[in-house]
Amino acid sequence: MSERQNPGPIIQRALEAILQSVTGAAALSCGFALLVAFRMAAFSSFRDATVFSVVLFLLALPVTFFVVCLVRWATGLLGLKMMTPARAGSAVAWFMPLAALGGLTTIVMLQPFSSSHPKHLLLLLLWVIVAAAFSFVLSRQGWTLKWKQSLGVVISFFLAPGVVTVSSTSIHPDFDPASVNREQRDDHEVFLIGLDGATFDVIDKLIAKGELPNLAHLMERGSHATLMSEMAPNMPFANSASQGMRTPVIWETIISGTRPRDHKVWDFYQTKLPFLDEPIPFRLPFPSFVARLLGATDKPIYSTDAKERRAWELFSSFNDDSLVVGWVDTWPAFDTNHCSIVSDRAHYDVRATTWPEDLELQHSWYYRDFVAVAKSKLGKVFDPNFQETFAEEPEALAAQQEILDTIMAGKFQAEWYREGLYRETAKEVFGFEFLPNYEEEFEKTDARYWEHHLIASQSSDLARDNFFADVAVEMLRERKEVQQELPDLSCFYFPSTDTAQHRLWKYYEPEAFQGVDAGAVERLGDAIPSVYRNADRIVGQLLEMADDNTTIIVVSDHGGGAWAEQGNAPSGSGDVAHEGYSGNHRPNGVLIAAGPGIKQGFQADVSDIYDVLPLVLHVSGLPIAGNMPGQVPVSILEDDFLKSYPVRHFEGYGTRVLPEGILAKLRSGGGGDRAYMNRLAELGYAEEQEEE
Repeated sequence: MSERQNPGPIIQRALEAILQSVTGAAALSCGFALLVAFRMAAFSSFRDATVFSVVLFLLALPVTFFVVCLVRWATGLLGLKMMTPARAGSAVAWFMPLAALGGLTTIVMLQPFSSSHPKHLLLLLLWVIVAAAFSFVLSRQGWTLKWKQSLGVVISFFLAPGVVTVSSTSIHPDFDPASVNREQRDDHEVFLIGLDGATFDVIDKLIAKGELPNLAHLMERGSHATLMSEMAPNMPFANSASQGMRTPVIWETIISGTRPRDHKVWDFYQTKLPFLDEPIPFRLPFPSFVARLLGATDKPIYSTDAKERRAWELFSSFNDDSLVVGWVDTWPAFDTNHCSIVSDRAHYDVRATTWPEDLELQHSWYYRDFVAVAKSKLGKVFDPNFQETFAEEPEALAAQQEILDTIMAGKFQAEWYREGLYRETAKEVFGFEFLPNYEEEFEKTDARYWEHHLIASQSSDLARDNFFADVAVEMLRERKEVQQELPDLSCFYFPSTDTAQHRLWKYYEPEAFQGVDAGAVERLGDAIPSVYRNADRIVGQLLEMADDNTTIIVVSDHGGGAWAEQGNAPSGSGDVAHEGYSGNHRPNGVLIAAGPGIKQGFQADVSDIYDVLPLVLHVSGLPIAGNMPGQVPVSILEDDFLKSYPVRHFEGYGTRVLPEGILAKLRSGGGGDRAYMNRLAELGYAEEQEEE
């Protein structure tokens, strides 16, 4: 009987192809889920890990089946003696997951990985060869229809990510503040000042010229060291928009003292999938059509997403007062007691920007500026409290909401700030005569267009820094006048030193680039130093609020430098990616500390980001938790201080618990989410959000 008359061989080959595809797709999908579960603790439960693996499997199966069938058909067509179609299908089914997962692991291990680095490419190619050889050996074992055995293998693949998730879940010990033997420091306070991206590569040169008097004074009366940063495995490439050192990740590590796999902040945003109970804590690189198919959406990081307690929350446990101004990812602002917060969205969002909430009346651009924007650009009257004022008047309520939506869309708001605040800031900081209508005055081929574009963006960030600095000084002054003392812990954050380096480095170091306009270098060559001088001025304002018992700790999350030295140009498309982004991160941040018990004029060995919170806790008389991998940098502490106050450790500060009511605020969403994402897009971290 011919094969056409006897369908047995055809069915057998089809079943072989299906079995090979199922096994290969399961290995590929579950292997990826296993990697992110093991390395990044990406899942919150066994269920989520398993469901995620199954969904990836369903996506991978059609592709794997197509490739297996194609290879089997091509092998049969060529009539190769050493490779039958069955063996070829087996080999490619194993090669796909081995090459993909092994290649991914190789890239992460080599990070920052550069495709222009010969050694990196050679090692990646070597793994591909090893994967091919191993797949060939496996294929020699032959494929028979052992469905039960194969089913067991596939099931084990699906179980592995969930098992790893459950076994690696952190269990916090119970925490009772009364059980902690607190070492009292009379009238002692800590100022933790974050200068994003600040680097001694710039600071030392400016101090040598006498241009940063406040930072120089701190280094003279205290200690300093290079603070090494850390790269996240989900950003392994040298030409990524941060070289793997993401702002939210590192600042969360600094303020919680814990690893990213514990605090669960891995990126600027999370990926929400409708079939998972909790979001994936980083952005999944799905193609857009796959994201739409799965219903995947990006969600900005909120204050509620961190799983470990932040420094001010630890202090609140001991009834210590804290002040937090502008710190990364503090929206929505909340606390249980003893903490005043002005969140990092106070300059553009409309609700939950401060804690207590009544601080919004004093320290929110929504109340300060939106009335003027509506009057100047729209010719309308806006009431910031319209939801209460017009609660019984639906038409008026709708009209006010329309005004707010128009302002939040950004166009008129940006114009208003350009014509006033940003123009003034550009003149004050850069000595730059900014033209608000530069987009009409200059063509994009004109260097002056891009100068104005960069100065507009940077003036926006500087205005933000100056606003939060004024808020911090005002709140500290009020605290001293009313309560006659400073908060036990004050945390301040200012990002302009980083954003200036991203945008303006080619004018600061033009020799590292090709074809930089000489006129632009003359006009903008001093821009980065100007931003550092502004940061130094802010530090000086805060120092004026401190007293002799205040420990000042200045830190950055990483350094900065020319993008050209990374080997690749910025990835991405569009004019901004080409013209507006010449600097990237380096791992060498800064640590400057001064105050009681800290050596004066001392340069310490290299420290790292995990050591910051242990230092804050130790000088405040608190022990270091067991889940904090960092160490107190004892080399900067005086011997007598260490003898009087030796470093202490204990089990931990317990589980982070969110107060009742905060999740209700989240359900209404953040009015500033679009503005947040568009800002990230301007810096190369995200795609611009379209109007809904």
